[in-house]
Amino acid sequence: MVKDKILIILLIFFSLFSVRSLFLQGFPPTHDGEYHIIRFYEFYKALESGVIYPRWAMDLNFGYGVPLFNYVYPLPNYIAAILHFFGFSFINAFKVSMIIATLIGAISFYYWMHEYVDDLYAFAASLIYVFSPYRFLDIFIRGSIGEVWSLSFFPAFLFFVTKAVRYDNKKMYIASSIMLALTILSHNILGLMFSGFGILYVAFLLWQEKRKDYKRTMFTFLLAFGMSAIFWLPALLEKTYVKGLEIYDIGQNFPELYQLLVPSWGSGFSSNELNNQMSYQLGVVNILLVLISLFALIKLKKGRPLILFFVSLFLIVCFLMLSFSKTVWETFPLISYFQFPWRLLSLSIIISSFLGGFALQFINKKIIAAVIVSIQIIITFQYGIPAYIHQRDDNHYILRSNFINSTNSPGNLFNTVWFKGVSHRSKQRLESSISTSQFTNVTQTPHRLTANVIAKSKDQILVNIAYFPEWNVYLNGKKIKVNKTADGRFSFWLPKNGGFTVDLKFENTPIRHASAIITIVSIMLVIIALQDMRILKYRL
Repeated sequence: MVKDKILIILLIFFSLFSVRSLFLQGFPPTHDGEYHIIRFYEFYKALESGVIYPRWAMDLNFGYGVPLFNYVYPLPNYIAAILHFFGFSFINAFKVSMIIATLIGAISFYYWMHEYVDDLYAFAASLIYVFSPYRFLDIFIRGSIGEVWSLSFFPAFLFFVTKAVRYDNKKMYIASSIMLALTILSHNILGLMFSGFGILYVAFLLWQEKRKDYKRTMFTFLLAFGMSAIFWLPALLEKTYVKGLEIYDIGQNFPELYQLLVPSWGSGFSSNELNNQMSYQLGVVNILLVLISLFALIKLKKGRPLILFFVSLFLIVCFLMLSFSKTVWETFPLISYFQFPWRLLSLSIIISSFLGGFALQFINKKIIAAVIVSIQIIITFQYGIPAYIHQRDDNHYILRSNFINSTNSPGNLFNTVWFKGVSHRSKQRLESSISTSQFTNVTQTPHRLTANVIAKSKDQILVNIAYFPEWNVYLNGKKIKVNKTADGRFSFWLPKNGGFTVDLKFENTPIRHASAIITIVSIMLVIIALQDMRILKYRL
């Protein structure tokens, strides 16, 4: 037990060392990091106004708003909001969030690996995971905070579900459901990818342990999908309301074989930027350990099926990242949601590091394990040092038009399919078509706008908000019809002269209502199950 605690302390030390640049003042430039600062700001404003689950970002898109949070993974935004509430700037919340995610991932991976190998080799495998090149890429080049969190929660799911199946532990089944739900809420694409891998892994465990708990394990996954339904269900079923969600050509994003094998590092966006291309390397040490595990597969009898399972998956993942697999991507449209074949590098980290634990225990020489881990750290530690760090504060992003006027994503992503060509900010949210109606006591929050209106005659009121289903207008408390304009805003009629109270609300569609109910019911089932276990334990 003492040894285990020492290894965890060392693991925390090395994990913090891997992200040491995040402790420096300023903000390292990344592909997505600046987008996330704006998302944190908009999300926090909605939470502060009393909206529990925000879906609309009012300030973006020249102030006409976009349904950003109806489609973007919510968990990193909640974590940043909590950190901001306790005094962190949004920039520092981004960095602290990355640090916490790194620690959770490292510790979770250690405990999962320790289910199969001795503590020292589990510790070594965890360091291989922490110092895998793609993790540095996610943090310091891509700035993909959602992927980093998903990569951190998924090893926790693997640990809990392994304990659940091996020891028929009901609490572990519930814990694994929670971890998988958090994985999905952290990043929709990795959530889909990891869920598929998780199903295969659990099926293998059931076969290996000769258990027939298929209903319980199926319920584990269904419960996870239920707890995260408030996010993924509307994002999936309402995707036709926005444009740009499928703007990437799979065929243009296959890395070459040499890019997977040869170490490289650059801050570019794709393999087309030959002078500064983004790295797609699997990692020299990661590949070495997979090769050693092949020898272990031949020599060992104990653990052979498990090693074969992971080696096979590693080869499948590598195949799917290469252009040879283009037919597979075109045949099975579900995997096209991954957007980029190289995104499977996330899965390669998990698999190769896990095989690394077996490979090191197979060698069974602590000094060799130490040397291999040291080589991994020496090769990759410089990836955690950004070329430069911007000395900026939150206002640099929040107040600048080129950040706040966009839809917060490349390719006009998340803009509504109806909104067209409005590229200026309106001075007022409500406009009279005949310029006679007067607006007073105008109050606006991210999901609502109220005003008093005095109309001198029948009047059409233009609302300078992008039309999206369930932006509703209530006139003196009564819901009235809204009309889409040609450019994708909406309007409503004041039926006669007189005084009115106007209330605009962004409300839920039936799909959003249903998803929220599914999530609430799923969470209640988890609470009831845990309570029943506590009562049973008390009685026993």
